[in-house]
Amino acid sequence: MGKWGIYALAVLFCLAISACRPKEPKEIRLSLLLNEQEILELTELIQQNKFLSAYPFRIEPNPSLSPEFLLFGKDQPDIFELSYQDLPKLVPQSLGMKNLISGDYEQSVFSLSYFQPGRFRGDYYYVPFRLSWLAFFYNHEQVFAEINNLSELSSLCSSNPGAMGLALADDEQIVQFISSLIWAFDGDEFDLDQEGTKKALYLLSSFSDCVSPFSWHYDTAGLAKALARGDIDFAFANLSVAEKLWEENLYPYPIVGQKFPSQKPIAFTGNYLAINKSSANPKTAYLFAFFLSSPNTCVQAIEQGLWLCGMPATAKVQPALGKEELFAPFLANVANLKPVPSNTEFMKLAELYQGLVKRIVFDKEQVELVAADLRLSLQKLKPASK
Repeated sequence: MGKWGIYALAVLFCLAISACRPKEPKEIRLSLLLNEQEILELTELIQQNKFLSAYPFRIEPNPSLSPEFLLFGKDQPDIFELSYQDLPKLVPQSLGMKNLISGDYEQSVFSLSYFQPGRFRGDYYYVPFRLSWLAFFYNHEQVFAEINNLSELSSLCSSNPGAMGLALADDEQIVQFISSLIWAFDGDEFDLDQEGTKKALYLLSSFSDCVSPFSWHYDTAGLAKALARGDIDFAFANLSVAEKLWEENLYPYPIVGQKFPSQKPIAFTGNYLAINKSSANPKTAYLFAFFLSSPNTCVQAIEQGLWLCGMPATAKVQPALGKEELFAPFLANVANLKPVPSNTEFMKLAELYQGLVKRIVFDKEQVELVAADLRLSLQKLKPASK
């Protein structure tokens, strides 16, 4: 055998050894909208999982980069976080999970929890990571009556005209608020002629005696400060306001739970996880995404103090609030969430709902007149049935 034959055998031998050697698992990269402290806490939570901790992974903060930038760049993450509003347009870049789901347990979790808007064309593309839905805050040092439903709030407004300040927050909360209000009356959020919808609008008009003129001008931090200063007495906002109140060691405000606004579903938007269809490790990426969004992990995250399930758990306030008291509304509400249709033109819907509130509540125009003016515009936004 010549020199080249010996060399070829040596190469084949090396290749054979390499093939038999177990491959090192590739790193899973997660691009998430988290700060450094949240990344550390989430890393600890993953490391507590014996299976996932065997895989090298890296969580990268993504405070400003758009999902489109990440997906079309050269150095793409395996898992990325995106907002509710980005779901439909990013379906082509996201991996469908139909062939990744294994076992009855995972299928049952998807059937119960990962409902629309994570589902497109019969497949699941996204899993919920940090859902956002309404909470109702009130200043219990200024409001002594316990408020259990919207009718009681309406009565309080009418009996104290001009004395109460009710704040509505940004576009997301406006959509959640109006949708939840309409669903509470079995209405159709795209049909202003429907009986339940009109009942909701009449109740909405009853808030005119106490709605703050600064509604929609508050961001999360501003709304929390306004509550803390006593500038406003009530607020419909999402639970990030509660997180901000507690971060700044402000007095805790009660969060009204599952019976508010009624036993009907509460609208949600929020953030989702998607698997990059270009991932070299789709099965492993799916296991990470499923773990991070499963109900069991959600409970663990709450216990650990993570802000991943919609409720904060790291408050250092006086008086202290017990965890079971704090998380009961959240855990009870999970089954009562109903998504705003994912393929709705969100900004147009928010703009139309803002106009609805302005005219009915602030300008005190007649409900029938406003409904007639906006009816066709709203109908055009109704997503086509699949």
